[in-house]
Amino acid sequence: MQRFLPRPATDLARQLFPRSLASAMAKPHATLVFSRHGESQWNVDNRFTGWVDVDLSEKGLVEAKGAGELLKGEGFKVDVAYTSVLKRAIKTCNLALEAADQLHVPVTKTWRLNERMYGGLQGLDKKETVLKHGADQVLIWRRSFDAPPPPIEEGSEFDPKKDVKYVDLDPKDIPTCESLKDVITRVMPFWEEVIVPQLKAGKTVFVAAHGNSIRAIVKFIEGMSDDAIPTLEIPTGTPLVYLLDADLKPISQDLTVDPLKFGRYLGDAEKIKAAAEANGMFPSLRSRALCMNEKAVGDQPDASTTSGFPWGTARSFSGSTWRTALDWPPSGAFQRVSGFVSFGFGAANSWTVLKMFLNPSTTYAQAMKMRTPDFQFVASLLVLEELDASGCARALGSPAPLGRCRALRHLDLSGCRRLEAVEDLAACCHLVELSLRGCVRLTTLPILPAGLQQVDFEGCTGLRKS
Repeated sequence: MQRFLPRPATDLARQLFPRSLASAMAKPHATLVFSRHGESQWNVDNRFTGWVDVDLSEKGLVEAKGAGELLKGEGFKVDVAYTSVLKRAIKTCNLALEAADQLHVPVTKTWRLNERMYGGLQGLDKKETVLKHGADQVLIWRRSFDAPPPPIEEGSEFDPKKDVKYVDLDPKDIPTCESLKDVITRVMPFWEEVIVPQLKAGKTVFVAAHGNSIRAIVKFIEGMSDDAIPTLEIPTGTPLVYLLDADLKPISQDLTVDPLKFGRYLGDAEKIKAAAEANGMFPSLRSRALCMNEKAVGDQPDASTTSGFPWGTARSFSGSTWRTALDWPPSGAFQRVSGFVSFGFGAANSWTVLKMFLNPSTTYAQAMKMRTPDFQFVASLLVLEELDASGCARALGSPAPLGRCRALRHLDLSGCRRLEAVEDLAACCHLVELSLRGCVRLTTLPILPAGLQQVDFEGCTGLRKS
């Protein structure tokens, strides 16, 4: 029977002794360590990977070795290791074990630990896919629990049925596409039949796999809901440790990172959190529309439209946190009356905001004492379709780097009297309407896209002089 010190004594022990001594109060029966593969080349290229056998990037090689160094530094002795049949996971496993000075550990490779099969999305650029199919649809494919992407075309260059790695599999077992629910169905038999017996025997098990195959097992261990598990971001090359009792129930640990209750990442907690949020194009915010409803800072917004978060306090929204409406985004205001902002998944510098209104005449902007819009920030909103910054007389930016927003259809910078230049807009091939009315300091015209239908330069006196 496990013994526990009274809470004050336990807290004191944690303060006075290293983690190894404090955690010894509840000695685990078995240890399970996950590591998502190091960064792959297609992580760098921002392409859907799935079952495509892509290699590690240079950074990924370093991350894999770093995972092993962390294992060695904390004294983990691995008894058995498991990985997928994809080289990015295999190399991560081998490099981590080598760095931990444990290359003797037996390694089993299985297709059941493969990444989710992304079907017809495999090989596609993620940003271009958003522009083609729309952010909402891509979000459904990427982060819903049971909605698979389009199936892969038979005979395509990425069709796994042509791959020698799967020659011994029944063709019926090779998926053409998978949802996260399908991945769980694939992974759990291997978990129950192979990994669980090792854990019951008290072994330390190392699993080097992929984001979704790791999610499948973590969902079971943590007891996470179908809605919560797709939002879990797992950083590359970072060991995730579970301590298990004799019944294979997880033991609580210090320094866990939300939304995990039992798993502990090895390494610096703040860096891990930042890496998870920055991973890929879409981190752990669920897609939804948020109505700003013209509320002043400090007012309680309508719970039906904003999930009831008060503006003036620190708020957490499905894993992402910002202090007040003034803090994020830097420009503050979003929409006019009854307007909506469509949010997708994204780190602070790549949210899929489809529409942004910075017009200071709105009551919401006035209540917030509208600050200078940060066009550098706006330019990071890669699928932004509509931007209204009309009347932002304090707007700076020379040039305003809006040419990066290639999905822009409507751009209104009228009344931005201090704006001196706008970046080349030729790449904004969807742009149909542009207003620079009253931009008196504007001295040069940006290069405009061929499809532009309406443009307004009235009052741009600096253009006439030049």
